[in-house]
Amino acid sequence: MLNNAMPIQQKSGIISKIILSMLLVLGISFFVNPISDSHHAFAEEGKASTGSISSSDAYGGGNTKINDAVKEVIKIVGGVGGLLFTLAILVIAVVIIFGSISAAKMRTVWISLISCCAGALIFYSAYFLSGVIADLAV
Repeated sequence: MLNNAMPIQQKSGIISKIILSMLLVLGISFFVNPISDSHHAFAEEGKASTGSISSSDAYGGGNTKINDAVKEVIKIVGGVGGLLFTLAILVIAVVIIFGSISAAKMRTVWISLISCCAGALIFYSAYFLSGVIADLAV
């Protein structure tokens, strides 16, 4: 019978590539967003340039009450979700540090720690990018 399981070195390489690609996507989103909004500065020639560009310049205003409500909901959900994932990271880290975990269970604990880190990253990204997400949704 053939064993089709990947060696540990290949698994850790795949996990590190996944983590690096997630960080790359997050980093690109922070750097590309100001660049992608810069073409709106020249949309209206009669308008004085103040150096800052908002989404209302691109979309022409709209219902700000709905937009503000969506921003607040996204900030609440992103903040609470990020907080819960951060608490899970702390609990798992305490279990790793002080718990006597068997070698067979360590893989599961480390996978859960990495998953909680990714979840916290996603929720905190939603919190910090709430304005952009609200503009896309409304």
